[in-house]
Amino acid sequence: MYRAQQEGSTIASDRQTVALYPEDQLTNTRKSAICQKTNATYACLNRSHLVPGLGRTVLSKLTPQQVQDFLNAKLSAG
Repeated sequence: MYRAQQEGSTIASDRQTVALYPEDQLTNTRKSAICQKTNATYACLNRSHLVPGLGRTVLSKLTPQQVQDFLNAKLSAG
């Protein structure tokens, strides 16, 4: 965790949800590193796909199985 802080990475709090983390990354941390259109695309994908599927999950409690189930459901849906 210390190394991530030194590199400027955002550290998720114990209450931060999957929905809030990418939003924070796009608005605060990575905004200057990517072009505006890319940022808008990422935000749209986050709102359209990630938030409905995993958004309420607390990031620190997200499991690999939850991510795999989410991806499998997205692939099945087409």
